[in-house]
Amino acid sequence: MYVHLAKIINKWQINYQLRNFETNLRQMIQALVVLYYQKHRWKNQFQALINRHFWKKEKYPLKYTRSMKDGSVVFLGKISKGL
Repeated sequence: MYVHLAKIINKWQINYQLRNFETNLRQMIQALVVLYYQKHRWKNQFQALINRHFWKKEKYPLKYTRSMKDGSVVFLGKISKGL
């Protein structure tokens, strides 16, 4: 009787640990995705700053830019020329 109970409890513990591991993994992946997107947004902002300050105005017309709600400027099209 007690052995059987112990087996059941052990099985529960293993299931709980697996579930815990799964949620941890999911959270880690979410965190990595968030970091990736933040890094790219930061890069875009940095590039926007460089372009705004050091490039001639005619070289980058306004039609290629979109300003976002949080004040950052996103460029559409190729920007790799400047860096």
